[in-house]
Formats: sequence, C-alpha cells, structure tokens
Amino acid sequence: MQELAARLGALQGKALQKFAEYAGVAIVSLIILYQLMELSKADFRIPFSYGGDAQTFLLFIKSIVDEGWVLHNNYVGMPYGLALYDFPLSDTFTFLLIKFFSFFTKDHGLIFNLFFISHFPFTALTSFYVFRHFGVRWLTATAGALLYTFIPYHLTRSQGHCFYAGFYAVPLIVMVALWIASDKFTIDDLFSFRQNAKKIIATLGICLLLASTGTFYYAFFACALLLSVGILVAVRHQQMHKLLLPVTLIVFIVFSLAANVLPNLIYFYRHGTVGVVERNPADAEMMGLKIAQLLLPASGHRIEAFAEIKKQYDSHPFTTENTDSSLGIIGSIGFLVLVGWILFRRNQSNKSERTDSCQLIDYLSVMNATALLVATIGGFGTLVAFFVLPQIRSYNRISVFIAFFSFFTVVLLADRMTQRWVVISWQKAVWVIVLIVIVSLGVMDEVSPKLARLAYEGMKVVYQEDTEFVERVETSLPAGAMIFQFPYIPFPEGGTQGSMLDYDLLKGYLHSHKLRWSFGAMRGRSSDLWQQQLVAKQLPEIVQTLAYAGFNAIYIDRHGYKDNAVDMERQLSELTAVTPVISKNQRLAVYDLATYKKKLQDGQSQAEWNTKQEEVLHPLFISWSKGFYGLEGEGENSWRWCKRSGELHMINTSTRTKSISLQFMLKAENEGDMLITSSYFVEKLKVNQTPQLLTKSLVLPPGEHILKFVCNAPKVIAPGDPRELIFNVSGFKRSSE
Repeated sequence: MQELAARLGALQGKALQKFAEYAGVAIVSLIILYQLMELSKADFRIPFSYGGDAQTFLLFIKSIVDEGWVLHNNYVGMPYGLALYDFPLSDTFTFLLIKFFSFFTKDHGLIFNLFFISHFPFTALTSFYVFRHFGVRWLTATAGALLYTFIPYHLTRSQGHCFYAGFYAVPLIVMVALWIASDKFTIDDLFSFRQNAKKIIATLGICLLLASTGTFYYAFFACALLLSVGILVAVRHQQMHKLLLPVTLIVFIVFSLAANVLPNLIYFYRHGTVGVVERNPADAEMMGLKIAQLLLPASGHRIEAFAEIKKQYDSHPFTTENTDSSLGIIGSIGFLVLVGWILFRRNQSNKSERTDSCQLIDYLSVMNATALLVATIGGFGTLVAFFVLPQIRSYNRISVFIAFFSFFTVVLLADRMTQRWVVISWQKAVWVIVLIVIVSLGVMDEVSPKLARLAYEGMKVVYQEDTEFVERVETSLPAGAMIFQFPYIPFPEGGTQGSMLDYDLLKGYLHSHKLRWSFGAMRGRSSDLWQQQLVAKQLPEIVQTLAYAGFNAIYIDRHGYKDNAVDMERQLSELTAVTPVISKNQRLAVYDLATYKKKLQDGQSQAEWNTKQEEVLHPLFISWSKGFYGLEGEGENSWRWCKRSGELHMINTSTRTKSISLQFMLKAENEGDMLITSSYFVEKLKVNQTPQLLTKSLVLPPGEHILKFVCNAPKVIAPGDPRELIFNVSGFKRSSE
C-alpha cells in the first residue's frame, strides 16, 4: 500500500509539474502581450481593430450573436438578407470558439478582443508542447515558444486578417510530419489501431483542427509539407509504400476541409456558383513569399536605422502583405542554419553518429526548403495557381511554418549546448538569466511599437461616435426598419470608393440592434442583383423604388463620393423634405423616407400599392457570370470582357411570365467564331474588331434562364493585364415589353 501511495504521489507530482509548466507558459505569454500592447489603456468593449477586413470579422461575430451561426444574417443584405454560402469559410473551430464566448457576453467588440487575446496563449502552448515532446528542456522550450508566439505576423494578422492569426495548429502538424520523417509513425502503425490508438487519434485530431482554422491556407501548406516528407521517407527506404501514410493524412485533411464547408457544397450543387471571389493566377506572384522579407527587420523597428532599412526595402516591387513575415534576429539565425544545413551538412551513413537533435534539424531543413520552393515568388506555388488552384494565392502566409522551423532549430541547438555546458547550479542560474534576456530582447526585436501600441483613445472616440449616431437613427425609426446604404459596393471584396474602404458600410449594422441594412448582399445573388439594378436608375426613381420596396431610410457615407455627396444630398433633401440625421464627424447622413412614403401612398389605392410593391421586390434580374468580368467604362461607353466562355443569367423572380428585349454589341480584337445557345435560340456569328449588334426578344416564365457564349478567337495580349480576354460585350440595354 505504501508503495502504491508513493507511486500515486509521484504521478500527482508529475501532473502538477506539467500543469505548472503549461500554465506558466500561457500566463507569461499573456503578461508579455499585456505589456507590449499596453492593454491597461484599452477599453475591452471597444474592438482592438475597427477597420478593413476586421470589420468583416466583426460581422461574423455579430452574426453568431444575433442569428446563432455565421451562414445567415437577416439584418444585412436587404431586401432579401445575407446568405454566406458563396464565400466558403472552413474555420469551424474558430466559429465554435466565438460561439463559446457568446455564451458569456453578447458584446461583439468584447468577443473580438477575447478572440484576439486567446490566440497568443494557444500558440505558446502548442509550440511549447511540441518542443517538450521532442525532449527540449522546459526553460529553453518556454523561451522558444514565446519567441515564436510573438512573430510580427501574429500581431498584424490579429488586427486585420483575423482568421490567419489562429496558427496554433501549425506546430502540431509539424510534429506529425516529424513523426513520419523519423519513422516513429508509419502506415503499419495506422493499421494497428489498438497498439497506437493515442497517436492515431491525436494525429487525426490535429489534422481536423488544422482543417478547421486558417481558411484553407494552413491546411494546403501542411499537405505540401506532408507530401515532401513522404517523398523523403520513400526515397530513403527505397519503398514507395512509405508514401501511403502522408497521402492518407492529406486525403483526410481534404475530406475534413470538405466537411467544414459541406453546407456551401450542398448549396453550390443546388443553386450553382456565381464566382463571388475569383482569383487570377498572377496573384500568386504578387502575394508570394520573399526571402528578403524573412530576414529584414520588422516594420517600424525600435532601432531607427533598422526601421529605415525596412522602409526603403518596402518601396520595392512585390511588397504586399509579405512585409509582415520577418523572423527577427533569432528566427533569422535559425533560418540561415536550416539553409546552410541542407546545403553543407555531412551525410553520415551511420545513424548512431547523429544525435536526435541533428536528425530533427535534417527533417526541418527539408521542410524549410520545401516551403521556400513552394512559396517564393515564381516558385512551384505559382505553377499550382496557374494550372490548378488560383484560389490559393497568398503564399507568403507559409512564413508561419518557416518561423516555426527556424525557432525549433534555435531551440534544438540551444538545448544541445546547455546539455554540454550548463551542468552545475551556478551555470543553470546564469542560463536562466541569459534566457530571460534573450526572450526580452527577441520579443522587442520582433514586435515594434508600430505593431503593438494601438491608438486606443482615438479608436474609442471614433467607435463611440458611430455608436451614438446609429443609436439616434435607431431611435427615430421603427423596429425592423430597412435602410438602404450609399454608395453601392459589392460584398465581399468590393474595393475602396473615394476614401471609403470596402467594409466601412458595415458600421451601421455593427452598432444597431433592431435595424436592417442593405450592405452585405452577397455578390451575384438576389439582393446584390436587386441593388445593382436599383442604383443604375436616376435618383428620383431610386427613392420611389425604395419606398415601394419597404425601405424606411437612406444612409449615405459621404467619404464614398468625390464631392462628399453634396449633389446627391441636395436632391434627396428636395425629394424627402426632411432634415437628415448627421453624425458628429459629419461623415454619415440618414434621410427618413416616412414623409415621402406617405405622400406616395396617398395618391393610390392599397391594391395599386401592393402591385407596385410586387413589381419592385420581384423583378427580372440580369447577371453576367461564369466567365464575364466586371463592367468597365462609364454610361454609354461601357463594356465587359469575357473569357473563352461566359453566361448571361436572366432570373424571373415573380410568379408570372415576363417579356424582355435585349440589345448589345459583340466585339473581339482577334477574329473568331461565336456561338450563343439558350433554350430559346442558337446563334452563330463571326466576331472581329467591328462591333456586331444583336437584338433578341424573349418571353421568360418564372425561374432562371441562361444565354451561353463560347468564342474561339485568340486571346488578347494586353501588357500588364493577366486576364483571359477573348471578346467583349458593350452597349447593353434591356427593356420590358
């Protein structure tokens, strides 16, 4: 009994020691974050980031709070609401984490900040776990985990591309790759479930976590690295079946990704796709990795000379978001060791001559080389984008993998050094002090004040001004009121207009509780098509249509207009005969349509009003898709280019048959044959530089009807324009008969 009690006591002691180690790493990471970001100055109910892509993340958070999940939101995208199926997001774990926070608070700003902060201890814990798993001493492992946690990429993504801040699965999948590379996990182990249940379940769980974070990117990069490791093992053993395990894991990751976006896939099957976010293969060149950016200092470095060097380099071509991939001085040392290791290491045939740490660095150097070959501008990733998968374009994001390889290498070398030279007590005490200094200086080198010190007071003023403005609007309108927002901008990724960023119109929804807003209509779907056709009209007709459709007010962001919307507001004041509600900063204005609507209703019967309402809410939509690019030019002198094939969709959303007349001109810079097919007619014609007028009258029953265009003309070579340009359509006109 005493022996059993002693064993239990020893186990409890080890468990407590492990808990203390992991708790210590998490707490220290939070303390460092608190100090770096000066969080004592922050109001945690004001989101740390309130602009650009962070606003879409706030939309997703508020969608989960208001609607229970992210795929539907009936407060935005009016008149029909937002369905997010056309914009697949595989981050189920991310959304579940937000859902968890929403059980404790409904404040989306606070949830954003909790989510922001949580990534840092998560990353510190997973990287610390991997270091310890491979035998690194806890002090050295702690130092490496903290340095990896505070790479510049982490803070920049946390403030903007929030999904990519969740790279805590990266160390874990690297651990799996190292198991495979070192023959500690083989295909035979996979089939011996009883003996290897823990490792198999852990591996599958890690793959699932990876597929549920990072919006496809980290999963894609992990698949490339697993394949690389599989080839390494197969070549080393001269046995092709060694590829089976990594290929099996790749297949599992792919199926996990598919499971994450299964609702989207079902929706595509039922309703087709509209090409919401099309990517050009050339984007992989623009958004690729630059080795120089890995080695250069962080932007806004504390040392002025370093900051100036980085500033000068960032003026060079192909500087995009890869500017935040700096490894810092310590990470750069690890990176250079890996590059030198794979180029100059001695190939020792006798494994006993090599320590475990050397073998791990062997495998890390191979994965590092793979990452560089895949992601560097003009690398294999460019070929993948060109021939297979243009949707993966930001190859610079692989820098989180490279950073882990680099810090892991430094940790392994430092741990090996301490095993040799740090033996007696005073040496251990000195080593603790050295590690504290290294971590302190390393974090300060990686994280510049520019990244960490947010303008809390300024952000709070702006945020509260917007809150106060929307509250005034909400008080003046009935619950559930619909507000149409100008200028019209597609969602998502609509681009800037004037000095207004593409997601600035979300501010209305983010600060309201019972109003419905027009912005956030999914590009190419019903609400967006309705809005496109609306804004093509003259302002008096727009206001009338909005009144019939049930909109209660018009919202204007003056920053979206060159003249600050002066001319538009002059007309609106005359039409609505009301004084607008104006924000304190004079940027936003809302015009109530109640008076205008009452005047419009007084001149007709309820039956006439209902007929008009039916007409405006269930119109005939026209959508150029499946190969057609966006409209270029203005007014009468406008056109749209098309790839080799494209489709014109006509959608009759009413319950009765509608007649329509279409007129447009077809033109190609290089002569070729054009074939237009539909359920109503087939048209063959020659196209060249002389525009050919085509007029068609159609009778369309309720539902969707498609004109398909196919042209065999040679591609237009346009310097600086990487698009596939075959023919264009201009002078498009439609009229009802």
